[in-house]
Amino acid sequence: ICRWSISWSEPEQRYSCVVHDVTELRAIEELKQQFLLIASHDLRSPLTAVAISISMALDGRHGSINDKQRLELEKAQRSMTRLTDLIGDLLELGTLESQTFVIESACVRAYNVCAIAAETLEAMATQAQVKLVKPHNDGLMFGDQGRLVQVMINLLSNAIKFSPPGAQVILAVDQLDQFIELSVSDSG
Repeated sequence: ICRWSISWSEPEQRYSCVVHDVTELRAIEELKQQFLLIASHDLRSPLTAVAISISMALDGRHGSINDKQRLELEKAQRSMTRLTDLIGDLLELGTLESQTFVIESACVRAYNVCAIAAETLEAMATQAQVKLVKPHNDGLMFGDQGRLVQVMINLLSNAIKFSPPGAQVILAVDQLDQFIELSVSDSG
């Protein structure tokens, strides 16, 4: 498989052509896509099993649970839902030949994006002895809430990992002209 590049040189009044053999690159790309599909598919089964176990615990099938346990299980259930959605996105990406990614934009509250990310990583922060400070402001944004939450989770996770015990990680929402800026500040 070859990729051709043709360009016109005005001063020399001639075309030049460069041919690149991309056979190996295509084979590597196909292997990456196959791996992505297999890994994504294989992750779905254990995730489904964990989600079912959490649901059964919430339904009281393994005995009664107190309010604190219920709260933690509900957080875990929401995290499992987000993780399952991400795995679905990976599967979708692996099957798309056009390599496009669909973004489902809607009106999103900036505070909610930060709050969901903070709630998802609350146990991690507690274990690291790091205090999460949620934003004091809010604002409306147009975007894909799931993707925005995932970005904030990634930033927040890194901030928690690299912050010393006793530190604060601050999530902020700021209005900048016509834009909303979400930020994560840490002392790590």
